[in-house]
Amino acid sequence: MKYLTGAVVLLLVQVLVGLGLLYSGIISVAASEPHSSLVRWVLDTGKERSIRNHAKGLRPPGLELAGQAEEGFLAYNQMCVICHGAPGVERSELGKGLRPTGPDLSESVRHRKPEELFWTVKHGIKFTGMPAWGETHSDEELWAIVAFIDQLPSLSPDEYRQLVRNAAEGGAEHGHDSVQESAP
Repeated sequence: MKYLTGAVVLLLVQVLVGLGLLYSGIISVAASEPHSSLVRWVLDTGKERSIRNHAKGLRPPGLELAGQAEEGFLAYNQMCVICHGAPGVERSELGKGLRPTGPDLSESVRHRKPEELFWTVKHGIKFTGMPAWGETHSDEELWAIVAFIDQLPSLSPDEYRQLVRNAAEGGAEHGHDSVQESAP
């Protein structure tokens, strides 16, 4: 019984210390400072487990359908490149100022299943700056973005620049302002 009482008291003290730190304002929420390694681990682990869990049961359509990746490029170039960059294209000032910064999808896509990418694009991720595009876009449009993201690791900077030029010359738009000249 002594051990149980001691464990409960210890747990209560830890909770009170945690609440004291939280309410004291000592912990900085400044985006100009990176997270501590412990906070980063907690957030990354929670994010990864949540995405994997919520994406279960999603079934991607054939991502190789003609035109799907091209449509996805238009949306990516309009909505995603500012935070994630692209082959040969750095993140914008806005993207560089985010904490955590948006991942370089040319690399991180290798570790994600299409259904996990879709879930992330559709629902966003709280407190990261990743919007929930499912609020404004259809599943078909979001799967097109995933189809393009899936091709990012194989695109060279020259190939990405050519996609931007082709879209600009063809007057292609995603439905927002216009095709961004993100890659010279």
